[in-house]
Amino acid sequence: MVRRAGYNSKKRPDLSNTQMMLEALHQSGLSKDDPVYQRALVFVTRCQMNGATNDMNFAKNATDGGFIYAPHQKGESKAAGLLEFGAPLRSYGSMT
Repeated sequence: MVRRAGYNSKKRPDLSNTQMMLEALHQSGLSKDDPVYQRALVFVTRCQMNGATNDMNFAKNATDGGFIYAPHQKGESKAAGLLEFGAPLRSYGSMT
């Protein structure tokens, strides 16, 4: 059973590792109805800065639809930090 697609001792996931995991699962013939796909979809949705679809607090007022690196804790962006106090994380156009 696949639990996380990540690296280091904590197996922390990110979009890049998730994409590779999903490609491997697709190539293996795993049904897209499998729970692992559904969990991956939740993870990807939580990386998108869209308050209408992302249930994480850090995306509450976000509307740009871009992506952050990973949604753990308060979210992680490899772009500049917060634009201003209380503003959503800054999204950007790459996974790494």
